[in-house]
Amino acid sequence: MFFYLGLSDRVIVGGGFTPRGAHNIIEALMLGKPVLTGPHVWTIEYPFAEAAAAGIARSLPDEAALIAALDEPPADNSTAIAAFLAEHGGASLRTLAAIDRVLAAR
Repeated sequence: MFFYLGLSDRVIVGGGFTPRGAHNIIEALMLGKPVLTGPHVWTIEYPFAEAAAAGIARSLPDEAALIAALDEPPADNSTAIAAFLAEHGGASLRTLAAIDRVLAAR
């Protein structure tokens, strides 16, 4: 999957155009690709809310809006994506460190 995502200028997370909800956006962001998805993002509410606020993910209301968005030239979001990843990265290490602190306090 990473190979195909790596070939793109931006990634469409198509599940967001169905009521079943969107899929993982982190894979695309990890490769520096901005994300477009439909209005159904309840399955990825977080991190989508943060990514949308950072301007690196967009929720579009319908297929017509998606086509219009794809007609726009791709923006260079690399700096914003790198900042987002730097701000939100490291959760696994923080979790493991917290577990170590809890175990050490026993």
